[in-house]
Amino acid sequence: YIAAAPTEADTGNYALWVDAGTSRFDGPIVRTNAVIADGDTTPDVSGSSWFTTSSNTGATAITDLDLPVVGSTLCIVGGSATNSSTIADSGNFNLTAAFTAGLDDVLCLYVQADNDYIEVSRADN
Repeated sequence: YIAAAPTEADTGNYALWVDAGTSRFDGPIVRTNAVIADGDTTPDVSGSSWFTTSSNTGATAITDLDLPVVGSTLCIVGGSATNSSTIADSGNFNLTAAFTAGLDDVLCLYVQADNDYIEVSRADN
């Protein structure tokens, strides 16, 4: 929702207002979370920066990410302990160690180039 420029006396509700290098944030800022489907080994990461894995019907190794945005950071959150998705420290992924997306575990990656991902942080919960 975009409205006229707010004034000092304005008590309106603006989701986001950017003007001449200044920003005003009123209310919560919500990140879009996408779900990686059961068995998806190359999830599409174009629509979000946060992704939650699903329970998988079998072993699922993520080998690449489809449609990454170069220069962005994205995070993968473990959404299930059932056949948790894994990512190896090899190929397109430069990790400190292999990652298993167990329930509530998180891996954040920097997209250095298309098909080139560097670990930024992780949380093994």
